[in-house]
Amino acid sequence: MRGATVGLVLVLFLPLSGLPQRECLVEVRFDRLEGELRLKVGATLHQGWAQAVRSAAVRGALRELRLEYLRLPTGAELGPFAGPVPGLMDISNLAEAAKFALSVGAKPLVCIRTQPAWGLSPSEFGAYCGALAQALKREGLSRLSFEIFESPDMGPDQMTAEETARYFVKARKAIKALLPWAEVGGPGLSAPWREEVEDFVGRCGRLDFLSFHFFGTHNASTSSGRLFRAAWEAVAADLPDQLTPGEVRATLIAVGHTKAKVLITRLGVNSIRNPDGTPKDPRVSSGYSAAWLASFLASTSREVDSAIYYDALRPGWGLLRGEKKTPAYYALWLFSTYFPRGAKACFRSSSGPGFCFAARTKTAGNVLLVNISDFPVKFTVAAFGMGRLRMCRARIYRASKNSILYVPLPLRRIQRLILGPRDVAVVQFVPPR
Repeated sequence: MRGATVGLVLVLFLPLSGLPQRECLVEVRFDRLEGELRLKVGATLHQGWAQAVRSAAVRGALRELRLEYLRLPTGAELGPFAGPVPGLMDISNLAEAAKFALSVGAKPLVCIRTQPAWGLSPSEFGAYCGALAQALKREGLSRLSFEIFESPDMGPDQMTAEETARYFVKARKAIKALLPWAEVGGPGLSAPWREEVEDFVGRCGRLDFLSFHFFGTHNASTSSGRLFRAAWEAVAADLPDQLTPGEVRATLIAVGHTKAKVLITRLGVNSIRNPDGTPKDPRVSSGYSAAWLASFLASTSREVDSAIYYDALRPGWGLLRGEKKTPAYYALWLFSTYFPRGAKACFRSSSGPGFCFAARTKTAGNVLLVNISDFPVKFTVAAFGMGRLRMCRARIYRASKNSILYVPLPLRRIQRLILGPRDVAVVQFVPPR
Protein backbone atom coordinates (compact mmCIF):
# COMPACT_ATOMS: atom_id res chain seq x y z
CA MET A 1 0.00 0.00 0.00
CA ARG A 2 1.28 3.48 -0.89
CA GLY A 3 1.12 6.31 1.63
CA ALA A 4 1.44 6.53 5.38
CA THR A 5 -0.77 4.55 7.69
CA VAL A 6 -1.34 5.40 11.34
CA GLY A 7 -3.42 3.28 13.66
CA LEU A 8 -4.41 -0.33 13.98
CA VAL A 9 -6.47 -2.53 11.69
CA LEU A 10 -7.21 -6.14 12.58
CA VAL A 11 -9.23 -8.47 10.38
CA LEU A 12 -11.14 -11.34 11.98
CA PHE A 13 -13.29 -14.06 10.45
CA LEU A 14 -16.34 -14.93 12.52
CA PRO A 15 -19.28 -17.26 11.77
CA LEU A 16 -22.71 -15.63 11.59
CA SER A 17 -25.76 -17.79 10.92
CA GLY A 18 -23.61 -20.32 9.11
CA LEU A 19 -22.12 -17.68 6.79
CA PRO A 20 -18.66 -16.15 7.06
CA GLN A 21 -18.73 -12.67 8.56
CA ARG A 22 -15.66 -10.54 8.69
CA GLU A 23 -14.74 -7.95 11.25
CA CYS A 24 -12.42 -4.95 11.00
CA LEU A 25 -11.18 -3.30 14.18
CA VAL A 26 -9.98 0.23 13.49
CA GLU A 27 -8.13 2.56 15.86
CA VAL A 28 -7.98 6.22 14.84
CA ARG A 29 -5.85 8.90 16.52
CA PHE A 30 -7.34 12.27 15.63
CA ASP A 31 -4.49 14.06 17.42
CA ARG A 32 -1.90 12.64 14.98
CA LEU A 33 -2.33 14.61 11.78
CA GLU A 34 -0.46 13.86 8.54
CA GLY A 35 -1.25 16.77 6.23
CA GLU A 36 -4.06 18.68 4.53
CA LEU A 37 -6.47 17.30 1.99
CA ARG A 38 -6.27 19.05 -1.39
CA LEU A 39 -8.97 17.29 -3.33
CA LYS A 40 -12.28 18.65 -4.57
CA VAL A 41 -14.55 16.78 -6.96
CA GLY A 42 -15.79 17.77 -10.39
CA ALA A 43 -17.77 16.32 -13.30
CA THR A 44 -17.83 16.41 -17.10
CA LEU A 45 -20.90 17.64 -18.94
CA HIS A 46 -21.48 17.31 -22.67
CA GLN A 47 -23.93 14.62 -23.71
CA GLY A 48 -27.30 15.58 -22.27
CA TRP A 49 -26.21 19.13 -21.42
CA ALA A 50 -29.48 20.63 -22.74
CA GLN A 51 -31.46 18.43 -20.34
CA ALA A 52 -29.24 19.55 -17.47
CA VAL A 53 -29.60 23.28 -17.95
CA ARG A 54 -33.39 23.02 -18.11
CA SER A 55 -33.90 20.73 -15.10
CA ALA A 56 -34.22 22.20 -11.61
CA ALA A 57 -33.68 18.72 -10.13
CA VAL A 58 -30.41 18.21 -12.02
CA ARG A 59 -29.27 21.70 -11.08
CA GLY A 60 -30.00 21.05 -7.41
CA ALA A 61 -28.31 17.64 -7.39
CA LEU A 62 -25.12 18.99 -8.97
CA ARG A 63 -25.05 21.95 -6.58
CA GLU A 64 -25.18 19.54 -3.62
CA LEU A 65 -21.92 17.95 -4.80
CA ARG A 66 -19.94 21.20 -4.24
CA LEU A 67 -18.16 20.70 -7.56
CA GLU A 68 -14.99 22.65 -8.14
CA TYR A 69 -15.16 22.27 -11.92
CA LEU A 70 -17.80 21.37 -14.47
CA ARG A 71 -15.72 20.27 -17.44
CA LEU A 72 -17.11 21.20 -20.85
CA PRO A 73 -15.38 19.51 -23.83
CA THR A 74 -15.68 21.41 -27.10
CA GLY A 75 -17.05 19.59 -30.12
CA ALA A 76 -19.80 16.96 -30.07
CA GLU A 77 -22.88 18.58 -28.52
CA LEU A 78 -21.37 21.75 -27.08
CA GLY A 79 -19.63 23.18 -30.14
CA PRO A 80 -18.17 25.45 -31.38
CA PHE A 81 -19.51 23.80 -34.50
CA ALA A 82 -18.01 25.85 -37.31
CA GLY A 83 -14.41 24.75 -36.99
CA PRO A 84 -11.32 26.93 -36.79
CA VAL A 85 -12.62 29.95 -38.70
CA PRO A 86 -13.02 32.68 -36.03
CA GLY A 87 -15.64 34.65 -37.91
CA LEU A 88 -17.92 31.61 -38.16
CA MET A 89 -17.54 30.42 -34.57
CA ASP A 90 -20.87 29.58 -32.89
CA ILE A 91 -20.38 29.23 -29.14
CA SER A 92 -24.00 29.63 -28.04
CA ASN A 93 -24.27 26.11 -26.59
CA LEU A 94 -20.89 26.29 -24.89
CA ALA A 95 -21.70 29.68 -23.36
CA GLU A 96 -25.04 28.42 -22.05
CA ALA A 97 -23.37 25.38 -20.49
CA ALA A 98 -20.67 27.58 -18.91
CA LYS A 99 -23.33 29.81 -17.35
CA PHE A 100 -25.06 26.69 -16.06
CA ALA A 101 -21.78 25.59 -14.44
CA LEU A 102 -21.57 28.90 -12.61
CA SER A 103 -25.19 28.54 -11.49
CA VAL A 104 -24.37 25.27 -9.68
CA GLY A 105 -21.34 26.80 -7.98
CA ALA A 106 -18.69 25.25 -10.26
CA LYS A 107 -15.97 26.80 -12.39
CA PRO A 108 -16.48 26.14 -16.12
CA LEU A 109 -13.47 24.13 -17.36
CA VAL A 110 -13.48 24.39 -21.15
CA CYS A 111 -11.57 21.48 -22.67
CA ILE A 112 -10.40 22.61 -26.10
CA ARG A 113 -10.42 19.73 -28.55
CA THR A 114 -9.61 20.13 -32.25
CA GLN A 115 -10.23 18.03 -35.32
CA PRO A 116 -6.99 16.64 -36.84
CA ALA A 117 -8.44 17.37 -40.28
CA TRP A 118 -8.16 21.07 -39.54
CA GLY A 119 -4.38 20.77 -39.88
CA LEU A 120 -3.66 23.81 -37.73
CA SER A 121 -0.11 24.96 -37.06
CA PRO A 122 0.78 25.92 -33.46
CA SER A 123 0.27 29.61 -34.29
CA GLU A 124 -3.07 28.92 -35.98
CA PHE A 125 -4.18 26.82 -33.01
CA GLY A 126 -3.21 29.66 -30.69
CA ALA A 127 -5.31 32.06 -32.78
CA TYR A 128 -8.24 29.64 -32.59
CA CYS A 129 -7.97 29.41 -28.78
CA GLY A 130 -7.76 33.19 -28.56
CA ALA A 131 -10.86 33.58 -30.74
CA LEU A 132 -12.73 31.11 -28.55
CA ALA A 133 -11.71 32.97 -25.39
CA GLN A 134 -12.74 36.28 -26.98
CA ALA A 135 -16.15 34.89 -27.96
CA LEU A 136 -16.76 33.61 -24.43
CA LYS A 137 -15.64 36.93 -22.97
CA ARG A 138 -18.22 38.73 -25.12
CA GLU A 139 -20.85 36.53 -23.45
CA GLY A 140 -19.82 37.95 -20.08
CA LEU A 141 -17.81 34.87 -19.15
CA SER A 142 -14.47 35.73 -17.59
CA ARG A 143 -14.30 33.29 -14.65
CA LEU A 144 -13.13 30.40 -16.82
CA SER A 145 -10.52 27.67 -16.84
CA PHE A 146 -9.16 26.03 -19.99
CA GLU A 147 -7.77 22.54 -20.50
CA ILE A 148 -5.75 22.34 -23.71
CA PHE A 149 -6.28 18.98 -25.44
CA GLU A 150 -7.85 15.67 -24.52
CA SER A 151 -5.75 12.50 -24.95
CA PRO A 152 -3.31 13.98 -27.47
CA ASP A 153 -1.14 10.90 -26.88
CA MET A 154 -3.74 8.50 -28.32
CA GLY A 155 -5.18 7.59 -31.70
CA PRO A 156 -3.86 7.69 -35.26
CA ASP A 157 -3.16 11.44 -35.03
CA GLN A 158 -1.41 11.30 -31.68
CA MET A 159 1.14 14.01 -30.91
CA THR A 160 4.50 13.74 -29.25
CA ALA A 161 5.00 15.50 -25.94
CA GLU A 162 7.24 18.01 -27.73
CA GLU A 163 4.51 18.80 -30.30
CA THR A 164 1.86 19.03 -27.59
CA ALA A 165 4.01 21.50 -25.66
CA ARG A 166 4.51 23.73 -28.72
CA TYR A 167 0.76 23.96 -29.29
CA PHE A 168 0.12 24.48 -25.59
CA VAL A 169 2.51 27.45 -25.36
CA LYS A 170 0.70 29.26 -28.18
CA ALA A 171 -2.74 28.46 -26.77
CA ARG A 172 -1.88 29.63 -23.26
CA LYS A 173 -0.37 32.89 -24.49
CA ALA A 174 -3.44 33.70 -26.62
CA ILE A 175 -5.93 32.95 -23.84
CA LYS A 176 -3.99 34.81 -21.14
CA ALA A 177 -3.77 37.90 -23.37
CA LEU A 178 -7.57 38.14 -23.27
CA LEU A 179 -8.36 36.55 -19.91
CA PRO A 180 -5.29 37.07 -17.71
CA TRP A 181 -6.92 35.53 -14.63
CA ALA A 182 -8.07 32.38 -16.41
CA GLU A 183 -6.48 29.07 -15.45
CA VAL A 184 -4.82 27.38 -18.43
CA GLY A 185 -3.43 23.86 -18.18
CA GLY A 186 -3.32 20.49 -19.88
CA PRO A 187 -2.65 18.37 -21.81
CA GLY A 188 -5.27 15.79 -20.70
CA LEU A 189 -2.99 12.79 -21.15
CA SER A 190 -4.73 9.42 -21.45
CA ALA A 191 -2.57 8.24 -18.53
CA PRO A 192 0.33 9.80 -16.62
CA TRP A 193 3.19 8.04 -18.35
CA ARG A 194 6.57 9.14 -16.97
CA GLU A 195 8.16 10.02 -20.31
CA GLU A 196 5.16 12.03 -21.56
CA VAL A 197 4.76 13.90 -18.26
CA GLU A 198 8.46 14.73 -17.94
CA ASP A 199 8.82 15.79 -21.59
CA PHE A 200 5.70 17.97 -21.52
CA VAL A 201 6.36 19.80 -18.25
CA GLY A 202 9.96 20.38 -19.28
CA ARG A 203 8.91 22.14 -22.50
CA CYS A 204 5.50 23.74 -21.89
CA GLY A 205 6.61 26.93 -20.14
CA ARG A 206 4.25 28.11 -17.43
CA LEU A 207 1.05 26.20 -16.69
CA ASP A 208 -1.62 26.43 -14.00
CA PHE A 209 -2.32 22.70 -13.84
CA LEU A 210 -1.22 19.40 -15.30
CA SER A 211 -4.12 17.16 -16.32
CA PHE A 212 -4.44 13.48 -17.09
CA HIS A 213 -7.06 10.72 -17.08
CA PHE A 214 -7.41 7.85 -14.65
CA PHE A 215 -9.48 4.68 -15.04
CA GLY A 216 -8.99 1.73 -12.71
CA THR A 217 -8.64 -0.57 -15.68
CA HIS A 218 -9.11 -0.62 -19.45
CA ASN A 219 -10.28 -4.20 -20.02
CA ALA A 220 -13.11 -6.53 -19.04
CA SER A 221 -11.05 -9.18 -17.26
CA THR A 222 -9.72 -7.31 -14.19
CA SER A 223 -10.98 -8.90 -10.99
CA SER A 224 -12.88 -6.84 -8.43
CA GLY A 225 -10.12 -7.32 -5.87
CA ARG A 226 -7.40 -6.18 -8.26
CA LEU A 227 -9.51 -3.22 -9.29
CA PHE A 228 -9.90 -2.12 -5.67
CA ARG A 229 -6.15 -2.31 -5.29
CA ALA A 230 -5.83 0.09 -8.22
CA ALA A 231 -8.06 2.53 -6.30
CA TRP A 232 -5.97 2.72 -3.15
CA GLU A 233 -2.61 2.48 -4.95
CA ALA A 234 -3.74 5.06 -7.57
CA VAL A 235 -2.19 2.99 -10.36
CA ALA A 236 -4.37 1.43 -13.07
CA ALA A 237 -4.53 -2.35 -12.82
CA ASP A 238 -3.39 -2.86 -16.41
CA LEU A 239 -0.99 0.13 -16.64
CA PRO A 240 1.37 -0.53 -13.75
CA ASP A 241 4.16 1.66 -15.11
CA GLN A 242 2.27 4.94 -14.96
CA LEU A 243 3.13 7.61 -12.39
CA THR A 244 1.08 7.91 -9.24
CA PRO A 245 -0.47 11.35 -8.54
CA GLY A 246 2.20 11.88 -5.89
CA GLU A 247 4.92 11.17 -8.45
CA VAL A 248 3.24 13.55 -10.92
CA ARG A 249 3.33 16.30 -8.28
CA ALA A 250 6.97 15.55 -7.48
CA THR A 251 7.82 15.80 -11.19
CA LEU A 252 6.15 19.21 -11.42
CA ILE A 253 8.05 20.48 -8.40
CA ALA A 254 11.35 19.11 -9.70
CA VAL A 255 11.15 21.22 -12.88
CA GLY A 256 10.00 24.37 -11.12
CA HIS A 257 6.19 24.17 -11.42
CA THR A 258 5.79 24.46 -7.67
CA LYS A 259 2.35 26.09 -7.80
CA ALA A 260 0.84 23.99 -10.61
CA LYS A 261 -2.18 21.92 -9.63
CA VAL A 262 -2.70 18.23 -10.39
CA LEU A 263 -6.05 17.53 -12.07
CA ILE A 264 -7.58 14.20 -13.05
CA THR A 265 -9.98 15.33 -15.76
CA ARG A 266 -11.55 11.98 -16.64
CA LEU A 267 -12.05 9.60 -13.73
CA GLY A 268 -13.84 6.27 -13.76
CA VAL A 269 -13.78 2.62 -12.76
CA ASN A 270 -13.23 1.13 -16.23
CA SER A 271 -12.88 2.86 -19.61
CA ILE A 272 -14.00 -0.08 -21.77
CA ARG A 273 -17.27 0.53 -23.57
CA ASN A 274 -19.78 -1.03 -25.94
CA PRO A 275 -20.16 0.09 -29.57
CA ASP A 276 -23.03 2.40 -28.53
CA GLY A 277 -20.80 4.15 -25.99
CA THR A 278 -22.32 2.63 -22.84
CA PRO A 279 -19.97 0.99 -20.32
CA LYS A 280 -19.14 -2.63 -21.01
CA ASP A 281 -18.29 -3.30 -17.36
CA PRO A 282 -21.47 -3.49 -15.23
CA ARG A 283 -19.48 -2.46 -12.15
CA VAL A 284 -19.36 1.10 -13.55
CA SER A 285 -23.05 1.67 -12.84
CA SER A 286 -23.47 -0.57 -9.78
CA GLY A 287 -22.81 -0.16 -6.07
CA TYR A 288 -19.27 -1.31 -6.77
CA SER A 289 -18.52 2.09 -8.29
CA ALA A 290 -19.51 3.88 -5.07
CA ALA A 291 -17.10 1.77 -3.02
CA TRP A 292 -14.34 2.09 -5.63
CA LEU A 293 -14.68 5.86 -6.03
CA ALA A 294 -14.81 6.50 -2.29
CA SER A 295 -11.59 4.50 -1.87
CA PHE A 296 -9.86 6.27 -4.77
CA LEU A 297 -10.82 9.79 -3.67
CA ALA A 298 -9.57 9.14 -0.15
CA SER A 299 -6.33 7.59 -1.37
CA THR A 300 -5.46 10.54 -3.65
CA SER A 301 -6.87 13.36 -1.54
CA ARG A 302 -3.49 14.73 -0.47
CA GLU A 303 -1.90 14.74 -3.94
CA VAL A 304 -4.72 15.58 -6.39
CA ASP A 305 -6.31 19.02 -6.43
CA SER A 306 -9.41 18.07 -8.39
CA ALA A 307 -10.81 14.72 -9.57
CA ILE A 308 -13.37 15.16 -12.33
CA TYR A 309 -15.73 12.25 -12.78
CA TYR A 310 -16.68 10.98 -16.22
CA ASP A 311 -19.59 11.76 -16.73
CA ALA A 312 -22.45 13.83 -15.26
CA LEU A 313 -25.30 12.51 -17.40
CA ARG A 314 -23.96 10.16 -20.09
CA PRO A 315 -26.07 6.95 -20.17
CA GLY A 316 -24.49 4.20 -18.08
CA TRP A 317 -21.68 6.44 -16.82
CA GLY A 318 -23.53 9.33 -15.29
CA LEU A 319 -23.74 10.71 -11.78
CA LEU A 320 -27.42 11.07 -12.61
CA ARG A 321 -29.69 8.76 -14.56
CA GLY A 322 -32.28 11.23 -15.69
CA GLU A 323 -32.93 12.92 -12.37
CA LYS A 324 -32.11 9.82 -10.27
CA LYS A 325 -28.85 9.73 -8.32
CA THR A 326 -26.50 6.85 -9.14
CA PRO A 327 -23.98 5.04 -6.90
CA ALA A 328 -21.18 7.22 -8.27
CA TYR A 329 -23.12 10.32 -7.25
CA TYR A 330 -23.40 9.15 -3.65
CA ALA A 331 -19.66 8.42 -3.45
CA LEU A 332 -18.80 11.93 -4.60
CA TRP A 333 -21.40 13.44 -2.27
CA LEU A 334 -20.09 11.60 0.79
CA PHE A 335 -16.49 12.55 0.12
CA SER A 336 -17.21 16.15 -0.83
CA THR A 337 -19.42 16.65 2.23
CA TYR A 338 -17.32 15.03 4.95
CA PHE A 339 -13.75 15.34 3.64
CA PRO A 340 -13.45 18.93 2.36
CA ARG A 341 -10.30 20.58 1.14
CA GLY A 342 -8.28 21.76 4.13
CA ALA A 343 -9.28 18.89 6.42
CA LYS A 344 -6.34 17.16 8.13
CA ALA A 345 -5.70 13.54 7.22
CA CYS A 346 -4.80 11.22 10.07
CA PHE A 347 -5.38 7.63 8.92
CA ARG A 348 -5.55 5.38 5.86
CA SER A 349 -5.62 1.60 5.62
CA SER A 350 -6.63 -1.11 3.20
CA SER A 351 -6.74 -4.45 4.95
CA GLY A 352 -8.73 -7.57 4.13
CA PRO A 353 -12.37 -6.72 3.41
CA GLY A 354 -12.23 -3.08 4.52
CA PHE A 355 -10.85 0.24 3.40
CA CYS A 356 -10.61 2.93 6.09
CA PHE A 357 -9.70 6.61 5.97
CA ALA A 358 -9.98 9.34 8.58
CA ALA A 359 -9.59 13.10 8.66
CA ARG A 360 -10.31 15.91 11.08
CA THR A 361 -12.27 18.95 9.96
CA LYS A 362 -12.97 22.14 11.93
CA THR A 363 -16.17 20.60 13.30
CA ALA A 364 -15.67 16.82 13.58
CA GLY A 365 -13.46 13.78 13.29
CA ASN A 366 -14.70 11.77 10.29
CA VAL A 367 -13.98 8.12 9.47
CA LEU A 368 -14.68 6.65 6.03
CA LEU A 369 -15.44 2.92 6.02
CA VAL A 370 -15.78 0.89 2.80
CA ASN A 371 -16.74 -2.76 2.60
CA ILE A 372 -14.87 -3.99 -0.46
CA SER A 373 -15.90 -7.64 0.01
CA ASP A 374 -18.83 -9.84 -0.99
CA PHE A 375 -19.75 -10.47 2.66
CA PRO A 376 -21.17 -8.37 5.49
CA VAL A 377 -18.39 -6.76 7.53
CA LYS A 378 -18.61 -5.60 11.13
CA PHE A 379 -16.51 -2.46 11.59
CA THR A 380 -15.49 -1.47 15.11
CA VAL A 381 -14.04 2.03 15.22
CA ALA A 382 -12.18 3.31 18.27
CA ALA A 383 -11.57 7.07 18.18
CA PHE A 384 -8.95 8.85 20.32
CA GLY A 385 -7.70 12.41 20.49
CA MET A 386 -11.08 14.16 20.09
CA GLY A 387 -11.61 15.19 23.70
CA ARG A 388 -15.16 15.35 25.03
CA LEU A 389 -17.84 14.41 22.49
CA ARG A 390 -21.13 16.19 21.84
CA MET A 391 -22.55 13.89 19.17
CA CYS A 392 -21.84 10.71 17.20
CA ARG A 393 -23.62 9.87 13.96
CA ALA A 394 -23.19 8.09 10.66
CA ARG A 395 -24.18 8.40 7.03
CA ILE A 396 -24.40 5.02 5.33
CA TYR A 397 -24.67 4.32 1.62
CA ARG A 398 -26.51 1.02 1.17
CA ALA A 399 -25.42 -0.45 -2.16
CA SER A 400 -28.31 -2.93 -2.24
CA LYS A 401 -30.82 -0.06 -2.13
CA ASN A 402 -28.76 2.71 -3.75
CA SER A 403 -29.70 5.10 -0.97
CA ILE A 404 -28.18 7.09 1.90
CA LEU A 405 -29.23 6.62 5.52
CA TYR A 406 -28.70 8.93 8.48
CA VAL A 407 -28.02 6.98 11.68
CA PRO A 408 -27.70 8.60 15.14
CA LEU A 409 -25.10 6.73 17.20
CA PRO A 410 -24.55 6.32 20.95
CA LEU A 411 -22.31 8.97 22.51
CA ARG A 412 -19.14 6.93 22.91
CA ARG A 413 -15.65 6.63 21.47
CA ILE A 414 -16.13 3.08 20.19
CA GLN A 415 -18.71 2.59 17.45
CA ARG A 416 -19.83 -0.56 15.67
CA LEU A 417 -21.44 -0.77 12.24
CA ILE A 418 -22.28 -3.72 10.01
CA LEU A 419 -21.91 -2.85 6.36
CA GLY A 420 -23.18 -5.01 3.52
CA PRO A 421 -21.15 -5.74 0.39
CA ARG A 422 -19.96 -2.48 -1.28
CA ASP A 423 -21.57 -0.31 1.41
CA VAL A 424 -19.85 2.97 2.27
CA ALA A 425 -20.19 4.83 5.58
CA VAL A 426 -18.90 7.96 7.27
CA VAL A 427 -18.81 7.89 11.07
CA GLN A 428 -18.62 11.32 12.73
CA PHE A 429 -17.24 12.09 16.18
CA VAL A 430 -18.39 15.64 16.95
CA PRO A 431 -16.84 17.65 19.83
CA PRO A 432 -18.56 20.59 21.59
CA ARG A 433 -18.80 23.81 19.59
